[in-house]
Amino acid sequence: MLVAIGVFLILAGVPLFLFGLARKFFPASEKFIPDDFKRILTMPVGIYVFLAGLLLARFF
Repeated sequence: MLVAIGVFLILAGVPLFLFGLARKFFPASEKFIPDDFKRILTMPVGIYVFLAGLLLARFF
């Protein structure tokens, strides 16, 4: 069960990172993102979610 959660976290971390990367290199895309999601769609959050998924998938 934890491995399945880890895989889902890995699959969620990659798009979060890519959205954060797009926000950094294309600042004009800020107006398309709702204010509630701006704190979540960042590169560090994507990296942390990806790493948490790797830990769950590897060790459990």
